[in-house]
Amino acid sequence: FMAMIAPESAGSDITETAYALQLNQKFPWYGKRRLRGASADAEADAAYQDTEDGRLQVRLAADMAFFDYFLAVRLDLLNRENVQLMQQFRESALARYRNNQFAQQDVLQADLELAELERRQLEIARMQQVAMARINTLLRRWPDTPLPSPPLSLERPQQPTDASLLWQ
Repeated sequence: FMAMIAPESAGSDITETAYALQLNQKFPWYGKRRLRGASADAEADAAYQDTEDGRLQVRLAADMAFFDYFLAVRLDLLNRENVQLMQQFRESALARYRNNQFAQQDVLQADLELAELERRQLEIARMQQVAMARINTLLRRWPDTPLPSPPLSLERPQQPTDASLLWQ
């Protein structure tokens, strides 16, 4: 409902009092409610798909963070084994150098390789800390919260028996 009046016309000798009264009621056109309902359904479906997409992205981020953590831990173990083997090689090369069976170059090469393995150990430790921080962030914990060790091996995913399942 709407009412309007022209204030200058009230009490004027020249014109009559001007006013307007209006009443409006919207009646939806035939089929409009059905289309609005279909539009609302489509918007709800789009919001659901956005939510599912977000859930899948978080799952992918969690999987990638776990695999990075698994890789960093396995690289750490492998690098430690390599350090032990290189130390044994260095001791053997040093003993043979003292007996004039090896050249000094082999001992120096072993020292250089040990230094490279120590540098690699620092790089792997950084990779492990970053992976732990990513996992803890996804779990809404402090980034430096310790995590349990990952398993020593992972199971291979089962292959689908039918290739059409991949398309589905």
